[in-house]
Amino acid sequence: MKNIILIFTISLLSLISCDNININDNGNDKKKTTMTITNLNFSGCIEVSYASVNFGCYGNTSKVTKDVLPGTYNIFITSHVFYDDNDYRDFFAGSNMQNHNVSCICPVFRTNTVTSEDGQNNQFNITRNTVATFISGYGYNGAVEITGPIQDIANDITNNYYELLRNLTNIDIHNKSDYDILSIKLFDVIRGIITSGESGYLMFDTNDFKDTDTGEISFYLHILNERLYCKFSNISIKRNKTNNEFTFNNDTIITAIDYNTTNTLKNIVDTMTIEFSKPQIDFKGLVAAT
Repeated sequence: MKNIILIFTISLLSLISCDNININDNGNDKKKTTMTITNLNFSGCIEVSYASVNFGCYGNTSKVTKDVLPGTYNIFITSHVFYDDNDYRDFFAGSNMQNHNVSCICPVFRTNTVTSEDGQNNQFNITRNTVATFISGYGYNGAVEITGPIQDIANDITNNYYELLRNLTNIDIHNKSDYDILSIKLFDVIRGIITSGESGYLMFDTNDFKDTDTGEISFYLHILNERLYCKFSNISIKRNKTNNEFTFNNDTIITAIDYNTTNTLKNIVDTMTIEFSKPQIDFKGLVAAT
């Protein structure tokens, strides 16, 4: 009888022990694999991704930690370098971009592979001397890969762009009319559309400019189902200036080229709306009288 009780007790303890092992071995206690990427001193705002995980945007001395899959991957770094309308370089984080009318040259770099050890909090520091390859953005030449210290490459790219920008001439076009302006063209430079109430700009190489040059803006108006080809003559552009401006409003005098009609923008639209509303005669199927 004692032997039976002993065997029963051992069996019961074994079951309890097995249950405890199953509870502790369900994976809940397994350490996560993480990667902490720190921007120690690479200038400006950067956006980082690693192992298909976006680490977001952050600046100097900032760091971000994310859960990642263990393995070996490249780090991709986008340098957020923006130029504003006042012709000077500045750096804006993504959250501040909406406060500036800016253009991004955004060079993208790929580092050498970095390994994330399973269950570890892995670390990587981005410094000015981190070796990376330039793979996308302004100035990228797919035929030749540029590899070197990331800050040196970024400086070369942005300085070249800044010199180019200094040799360009802008004209800001404000559309204060009630109509969308389509396919705006000046000196063979075309912009797609500037909607009513919005502004846009055209940019030109000044090497072909006189100190002051005069040109003609051509554009289209969309009236009913028709596109009306128009122009505005004798617009003056000053070389190497970023404050050239032109404003469309309802009273701007334009010419409907195909109809050889000159009038205010509003009157042109009203007149051509009536014209385009007239029924079109379809002569197909008509038989001449005999």
